[in-house]
Amino acid sequence: MRSKFFVWVFLGILVCSLFLYAGMKEQVSTQVKPPVLGKTYWCAKVDDILINPQNFTTSDHISVGVRIKLWKQTIIPGSPGVKKCACAVEPVRVATDYWQAIMSLRLIGIKYSETETNLLEYYGPTPAFPPYNYYGFPVIGFTVSNKDVEKGYIEVWGWAPKKNPLKDNREFTIYVTLDAKGYALKEDNDPDYLKKGCFPPHDGGYEGDFRKTFKPEELKVPEIKKEVIEKGIKRLPEVLKNLPDLKISKAEIFPKISGKENEQAVGYDEAQLKINILNSGQGDVSKFKVKVERKWEWENEYHPETGRDSRYDVGYFYGKEGEWHSIKRGSIKDGIIEVDGIQAGGYRTIWIFVDNSSAPKADCWFRIILDPYNEIAELDESNNEMSEILFPNHYKHPEKYQKNEPSKFNLPDLVVKGKRLDETNELSFTVTNKGEKDVDNSFSILIEVQQCGGSKFYSVKKLRWPGVKVGWPKTTTLKLDLPFCTSQR
Repeated sequence: MRSKFFVWVFLGILVCSLFLYAGMKEQVSTQVKPPVLGKTYWCAKVDDILINPQNFTTSDHISVGVRIKLWKQTIIPGSPGVKKCACAVEPVRVATDYWQAIMSLRLIGIKYSETETNLLEYYGPTPAFPPYNYYGFPVIGFTVSNKDVEKGYIEVWGWAPKKNPLKDNREFTIYVTLDAKGYALKEDNDPDYLKKGCFPPHDGGYEGDFRKTFKPEELKVPEIKKEVIEKGIKRLPEVLKNLPDLKISKAEIFPKISGKENEQAVGYDEAQLKINILNSGQGDVSKFKVKVERKWEWENEYHPETGRDSRYDVGYFYGKEGEWHSIKRGSIKDGIIEVDGIQAGGYRTIWIFVDNSSAPKADCWFRIILDPYNEIAELDESNNEMSEILFPNHYKHPEKYQKNEPSKFNLPDLVVKGKRLDETNELSFTVTNKGEKDVDNSFSILIEVQQCGGSKFYSVKKLRWPGVKVGWPKTTTLKLDLPFCTSQR
């Protein structure tokens, strides 16, 4: 009886152990079950429009960039009160620990008003997809990486205006459109841009593109002390006295006749310009530049002469036969000729040979500018240019071209005639313009006399003469104060 009792006790303990083990096993399996994970998105919006230099003035050339704010957002399914950000982007894994997404920007500007826009052009890194215009403004794709998101922002640069918008000191606005999903346009004005792109809202309390208005800073002139100004004024006559004064005293143009000739027209390989430059000031010039420009009959503006065979020869004529002495020769680069110095009262002659071997059948004009970048302080800066030097096309004007005879085109030619000095020292003379162009500005006439029996001339009078039209003679009479026997010059 006792043995049966112990058997039943043992069986009860065994059954209870089995039930207890089963309960523990079920509990352990519940504890190691993996949790449900959320999904991570990237969010973006325009944070600011950037200008470099930051504190720009009316003399600066600017570049434009955009700062985009970036952040991550993890969404757990079933979590209450959590919404995805606008235009949430799912990044793509392209390498170990490297994720990326493609977005795009469209900049509108620079806008002064609804009717005035100075277009921004993109000069930055190669876009992520071929850029197409959406109603006149390019859509530029760019790449965002997980490093940018961790940093919290990305700056995209590469836009610049066609023209410097700051010279006239006007206020302007730039507009930015961000497509966070980076839809790649298939053509200009692709209608799917607005349908398939996603444009997150931005701060500022207004709808539409992110925009920002700019105004150049005023240039501040440093204050100059009164004592410095007074000292400079006292020295001014001395400084002016020693300044040079470069001017073009004469300009001629000739055609170089080629072998191709007929009765109606002549062919030519180049235009040859002869430019006489005088330093009429009191100071020497060690070195200066000369700029050669040309425009065709259909153009409004001159442009630097860049003919592949255009060259120059700087020197002077000497001796009774007028032999040419060359000082420097070279090619014209971007319209510029480098000339060695001219002493006070000296002159230089420049022969300019302009390539016309492939010139169109049209008239053209040349312009010569001395010291084009104002690198030399001169007594008079207004006489450094001679423009409208006409070189007619030989097909249109064959009558102007004669073989072996240089022709002068569209220049004034001042001639003094009828000089007479009577016994009362009263001088009369006539000035006539026999050239092809009016002289609109006044010019100087210097009267010199020679003592009887002597060889030296003395300056006794300087006149300012008004402009002279082509073919118009003008006679004047004046009294000279001459204390010695003279003959006029």
